[in-house]
Amino acid sequence: MHNGNHCGFFSFLRGYNMSRKSALKEMIITKALDKFRLHGFRRVSMSEIARDMRISKKTLYKHFSGKEALVSACINRNIQSIIPQVTSALTSDGPVSERLYATWKALLQVPDLVSEEMMEDVRTEYPHLWETIQEKKDAVLGHFEKIIADGIRTGEVRKGIQPKVAVRTIMAVSNAILTPQTILNENFSIAETVTTVGTMIMNGIFNNPPDMNGRE
Repeated sequence: MHNGNHCGFFSFLRGYNMSRKSALKEMIITKALDKFRLHGFRRVSMSEIARDMRISKKTLYKHFSGKEALVSACINRNIQSIIPQVTSALTSDGPVSERLYATWKALLQVPDLVSEEMMEDVRTEYPHLWETIQEKKDAVLGHFEKIIADGIRTGEVRKGIQPKVAVRTIMAVSNAILTPQTILNENFSIAETVTTVGTMIMNGIFNNPPDMNGRE
């Protein structure tokens, strides 16, 4: 019994320490994202993050092997904040207009999570991470083909729209417009971009487009 009690106590300590480490790691990601949103990835150093967290650089590097590892964790946090909601909305049951509206609502969170500077810095400083983001985006857009086909069957989507062509068009617009270079060079915001592209898509494919501004 005595040995069993010791084993239980040490197991508890290991679990407690792992929980503390996990909590600190999540706090670091949250703090880093706050700074990255304000200044982009390139202009924020690991020293600044450690100072703002009031931890040593040694502690910071125990959780993240380097800045790229931290940037990757931040990107994954944002992806997990959005992609599951979007995928759930796109693959759910119900009218096509409701599914796309739920997708729209999820995508409207993007401007709160990502800045134009973050997008540009990932593209130029971490191209392999940018490629991962693009792959996730294309995977989500792939669901649109089935939704458009469903909408044609229910009569919600305009006649004459070919699902594959529509999806390729959406992808082409997304790849041309939803890029850091375009957004920064043309001086419009991520929110304006998402709203404009979404409104044009909705009004272009639906017989009776949903009211994207007035709905809750």
